[in-house]
Amino acid sequence: MSIWSVAKIAATRIPWGRLVENLPVVMDMANRAKGRLMGAGSPSGIEARLHQLEEENRKLERALLETSGHLQLTIKTLKVVLAREKLLMAVAGVSLLVSIVALVVALR
Repeated sequence: MSIWSVAKIAATRIPWGRLVENLPVVMDMANRAKGRLMGAGSPSGIEARLHQLEEENRKLERALLETSGHLQLTIKTLKVVLAREKLLMAVAGVSLLVSIVALVVALR
């Protein structure tokens, strides 16, 4: 197979659009493979990765606590809205009852 036939196959059969869309993933995979070949599995690399994961874990923990606080506030707000809705329904029922009684009295 000549270089020109390989270039022709690459130009016509490789989905370049998809490759460009997934370029960050491809680059990450290439960097990981390069790191493995270069010996990035050393203890200092593992410790750095562990430190990075611990920092990410702390950030996620803070975000989870913040989200939990927001959810608790939302629950309290929804309870207040539900209580007000029940009160409005009761007032509307009483109002309807009073209007029916007033109509009956007016028609007699």
